Amino acid sequence: MKREEMIAAVGALNRYIRANNIADFRLQKVENGTLHLIGSFDLSYYYDVTIVITGLTQLSLSCEFYVDLLLSNPFALQFSAEDAAVLRFEDCSIRQQGEIVFEGGIMFHVKHTVLGD
Repeated sequence: MKREEMIAAVGALNRYIRANNIADFRLQKVENGTLHLIGSFDLSYYYDVTIVITGLTQLSLSCEFYVDLLLSNPFALQFSAEDAAVLRFEDCSIRQQGEIVFEGGIMFHVKHTVLGD
């Protein structure tokens, strides 16, 4: 995935979560180098967004976290010297920086899913 496409995807994600008050996130699964995060206004009942990150190389995040929607960009994308993408965010629940390093791509899907179904 090209840098411009990743930057656009993270920008769209930030706009969507801010417009829909989606601050709670949970690590759903990591499988074959692909990370799946789910997000919602209230993760105890449902989720509305799934973030899929491929080419995962490093994780530094809690299994459950929430981001500050007062920030214009709750998720920030940077690129390392090795050309890996780094998705950063502040985990407001523990006031620490979360970080996901990957070499593939990032996308998100919107679908209302009730947990337990």
